[in-house]
Amino acid sequence: MGVEEQFYIVFPLLLWLCWRLGRRRLVVLLAAVACLSLWASQKALPQHTLASFFLAPLRAWELLAGALVALGCDRSLRWPVTANWPAWRCDALGALGLVLVLVLVPVFLYEASTPFPGLAAVPPVVGTALVLAFVGPSGWTGRLLTLRPVLWLGLISYSAYLWHQPLLAFARLSQPGHATHWLLGAMAVLSLLLGHLSWRFVEAPFRDRRRWSRRAIFLASGAATSAFIAIGVGIVIGKGLPQRWPEQVRALIEPPKTRIEGCPAVDAWLHVCLLGRQGQPTAVVLLGDSHAYALGTALDERLQQDGLGGALVHTSCHPIPGLFDSREANSPARQAFCAEAQRRLEAFVARSEVQHALVAIRWTGRLYPMDQRIDAPAFDNGEGGIERDFPYRQNLAKDANGQLTAAAAPKAAALSGYLQRLATAKPTVVLDPVPEVGWTPARLNLLGYLTDGATPESISTSAARYASRNAAALDVLGAVDHPRLQRSLPQAWLCSTGSPGRCMVQDTNRLLYADDDHLSMPGARRVIDDMLTLARAMR
Repeated sequence: MGVEEQFYIVFPLLLWLCWRLGRRRLVVLLAAVACLSLWASQKALPQHTLASFFLAPLRAWELLAGALVALGCDRSLRWPVTANWPAWRCDALGALGLVLVLVLVPVFLYEASTPFPGLAAVPPVVGTALVLAFVGPSGWTGRLLTLRPVLWLGLISYSAYLWHQPLLAFARLSQPGHATHWLLGAMAVLSLLLGHLSWRFVEAPFRDRRRWSRRAIFLASGAATSAFIAIGVGIVIGKGLPQRWPEQVRALIEPPKTRIEGCPAVDAWLHVCLLGRQGQPTAVVLLGDSHAYALGTALDERLQQDGLGGALVHTSCHPIPGLFDSREANSPARQAFCAEAQRRLEAFVARSEVQHALVAIRWTGRLYPMDQRIDAPAFDNGEGGIERDFPYRQNLAKDANGQLTAAAAPKAAALSGYLQRLATAKPTVVLDPVPEVGWTPARLNLLGYLTDGATPESISTSAARYASRNAAALDVLGAVDHPRLQRSLPQAWLCSTGSPGRCMVQDTNRLLYADDDHLSMPGARRVIDDMLTLARAMR
């Protein structure tokens, strides 16, 4: 159910409960609720972008803005305060609203990286409120909005809205990363044409009470909704019904990946997954972020084969000690907590039974920005593959004055100190940045099978793009010098096999990635073998 429908169910009940307060107090109450909703939306935006966009309580302030405009009107649907205003003043405010909604903000100030909604939604919402409040039939803004093409667009807008998203989505799927502006523009025009047909032959007839009674509409809607719910439940229970694909295709659209998605807490500071042979001492400790989790199952398999025990250990703080996520409230108490968590993590590594430490982190993403040497948090492979839904953050470290900064030097120092301490405690192997993909390989395979009847023989990205993207992180890692520290180089085999100058994502019938930056089990096994070989050579 959409945000609007949820609001339309709850809002009348709220009005019914609070109407006895009187209009003035009701306006104050709704304004307070709107402000609270806006605050919650902005607060949730950095870490929970999808929730901020899709959850009704976090979007309610936008709809409440319209409700407040309506409550400010008298019976003639005019704002009493404008009764004695000259027409030009209402026209000016209405024109300002149109500029905020249609021109200035969306065209010149917003871009793909603009966090939305939150505070970024305030200008178009305010603009819409100004149009509703001040545009009348006698002014030039009112005459502009009553032109026949504008009225037609408003008439079909909801039907066109329902069509445009699937059309654009299928256009992007049909040419992943290469959907041209001409193609997307053609889909937008097609959505208007289909919207007109939907309005003419579906929406308008359903509004004709001579054809459809209220009872018939409710029965038809209930039946259709029940059918879609049943279909959805069946697909969920069937786990997407993967049996509809041939076995050789399933391996490429559902790549085997680690079962580890984070570990249970053993105390207030540490999260630990036990790996390998149960009951055996912890010989190997794996540290890092989700790039370490991606190796967890492969390490578990290898340690079981070797009859050894191991552990994947992490904290709830930044995976690079001394660094902080800008999305979090990095208060002195939080900084003290993370310092203690890291002390305990390093003490875990220093235990007598531990023989080796392995470290895997998405270094470039976790160091961004590095004095403009890293282009963006999300990866763009330069060939149409652009990572989506990357939670925007800056990574911060303390400067000489104890203040948090995004400058490169304090972050490089913090990373170097961490690896030096690990290597002093135990022989340590650090995994270099795993080449990012940009595309989701499984999606490319599925699309290829659906459109051409066969999956691509290979998928790869530019090795030069890998080098430029990760240059800052590679420089920092290369500057750490310790006799018990070795680096495992996934780029050495991913970017030196297959086509020259390319980093392999998939070769014939073997998908090396589970998604756009994490290795699948075949890739993880190769990495774990190399890391353990390097570690044992340092005994």
